[in-house]
Amino acid sequence: MNFLKHKAKSFLIFLIILALILLIYTSLLYKEIIPNNTSTINITSYIIGIVLFFILGGISGIFETSKGWLGGITSGIILVIVICIFKLISQSLNSWLLVVKYLSYIISSMVGGMIGINFNKDNHIKKH
Repeated sequence: MNFLKHKAKSFLIFLIILALILLIYTSLLYKEIIPNNTSTINITSYIIGIVLFFILGGISGIFETSKGWLGGITSGIILVIVICIFKLISQSLNSWLLVVKYLSYIISSMVGGMIGINFNKDNHIKKH
């Protein structure tokens, strides 16, 4: 039960951060501060995705008591599965670049979990 509670908290915080970042990004695109050609949007959205998955892993790691990498990787895999479901509804998943992209997202989430576990206050108290 704690696992689901921690994941729900992680994803809620993640969704709030995602909404704020998307609001800022679309505002910059709308005001033409960021060029709106396809290649720039693709690269920028990939970088934002890496950062967001890292943040998700970090948040998951904060809620974990040990094995932050596992908390980060499970959160990343859950989110990639949700993304793949939406991708299947809209189009096929036949590109190997998507596999590389999603694997890099999961790795970013795992690294975020490894770093996030170090910010867990309860974990630091138990060590000392």
